[in-house]
Amino acid sequence: MTNENNQSKDLVVFQSGVPAVPNDPEELDNYIKKETIMLNAFKVYLKSGKVPIEQFDKFLAQGQELGENILYAKVELGKFLRDTPSAQGKRTDLGSVGKKVKSKKRPLII
Repeated sequence: MTNENNQSKDLVVFQSGVPAVPNDPEELDNYIKKETIMLNAFKVYLKSGKVPIEQFDKFLAQGQELGENILYAKVELGKFLRDTPSAQGKRTDLGSVGKKVKSKKRPLII
């Protein structure tokens, strides 16, 4: 319990090895974008063939950890979006606004 009080309020921290991710959905989205950029950089570096054989496994493990963090963050974002209330009802904003409906009938001229 003392570890939870010492942590920043904007992070969700678990003790079971699950990564710490932001609690705010906007920050969570930015976190996912940054981690994805880092993961892509790891992929490019690993595929370049410039990684020494001794360090390849280390970089591969770091890349896999980044992938797991991204996956977990996306799951958390999905949970947040699932719990977000949605407006239900008729979508009045999709209809044509300001246009008069033309009738096929001609007006009576008296």
